[in-house]
Amino acid sequence: MNDLEYQAFLNWRDIEVPCPRCGGSGSIVYPSTATWRGGVGGCMCTPDVCDLCWGSGDTSQPFANLRKLNNELTSLRFRIKQVEQKLNDSKKGDPE
Repeated sequence: MNDLEYQAFLNWRDIEVPCPRCGGSGSIVYPSTATWRGGVGGCMCTPDVCDLCWGSGDTSQPFANLRKLNNELTSLRFRIKQVEQKLNDSKKGDPE
């Protein structure tokens, strides 16, 4: 791809500041077979979303940080289980 084609690609995707990791494509190849979540991808090289711009291709306008969202979801699920356990424990002590 020459410079003119690359600039046309960036313009087509409306990218102002190309991500230095993925070059504006929004995806990269992880050589360790791991995905951004650290899971096994299952082949020698695993394509997945870029974990710097999160798929936008633009460092000035990154998409949602999937790692952060996943951590928040895990935390919410844990808190829900705690509340469920408290409710179940309180029901066991209540005579009906």
